[in-house]
Amino acid sequence: MPTIRRILLPVDFSRCSLTALAQARRIATRARADLSVLHVVEPILVNRSDAWIDVPVPTVDDQIDAARARWAQFKAQVSGADTLDCNIVVGHPYSSIEERLGHVQPDLLVMGAHGSRDAFRGAGYVAMTAVANAPVPVLAVHPGNSGEYHTVLAGFDFTPACHAAVRHAAWLARLDAGRLVIAHFYDDPWDLVDASKRPKGADAASADRFLRAARERLIAACQPLLDGLASDKVEYLIEPGPSPGKGLIDLSQRLKADAIAMGTKGRTGLKSILLGSQAERVLREVPCSVLAVKPDPDA
Repeated sequence: MPTIRRILLPVDFSRCSLTALAQARRIATRARADLSVLHVVEPILVNRSDAWIDVPVPTVDDQIDAARARWAQFKAQVSGADTLDCNIVVGHPYSSIEERLGHVQPDLLVMGAHGSRDAFRGAGYVAMTAVANAPVPVLAVHPGNSGEYHTVLAGFDFTPACHAAVRHAAWLARLDAGRLVIAHFYDDPWDLVDASKRPKGADAASADRFLRAARERLIAACQPLLDGLASDKVEYLIEPGPSPGKGLIDLSQRLKADAIAMGTKGRTGLKSILLGSQAERVLREVPCSVLAVKPDPDA
């Protein structure tokens, strides 16, 4: 079972970030983990060619003072967050997050899925960069998703990354005594072929045998990863569809999932599926939290 002792939470004072604060505080309390908060001030750069415009701009000290005041107002909106301190630094958002990751050595990075400026995208640049590059699991939280994780959905394609994702999904489900749904999406090789032209072995009975065999393989692969999560809290699904990303979106809506766990390396062989269209689409289109997990280092 994953051990979550330290959590890092970057905040930008957006509505999405407020939800992430509430969720991170809740998780830290349940897991008895330490929660560190970070805010990055981006200095205002003035173009020298515009120096003739006599308009004063805030100094870095002004921005830091404003950030401190905003943090005091921000945390007051979340129950139990009043004792939290915020480390305020000056720099580039993700570079500063990366530096703080090295200092805090967290087991989980929690952040808003987007900021105020890129809310229309559904998933922001900083969150996507963190998901792609952070050495620890990243929980991207969408606005309004601060409640308990009663239903956690995990995609599984038998890769090492998905093994790690199921371990963390089981941890997340156990945290709130929720249920875990593990789904494998498969391609039907005869789907586009006229039924009259299918070989005799490709009939309904053989399809049933395939589904039973796939389910048995899925259960055998996942049960050792659940660390004692009660069997009545786990459901296994074999779902048709060539696109795991689209499948997870549709299935999460059917299940009304509170969180989706995904491995960041899939069967496509890409460096990270979360840099590709499918996982990026999941982050952008689902209203629930998305937990992105990289393979275990020794996998």
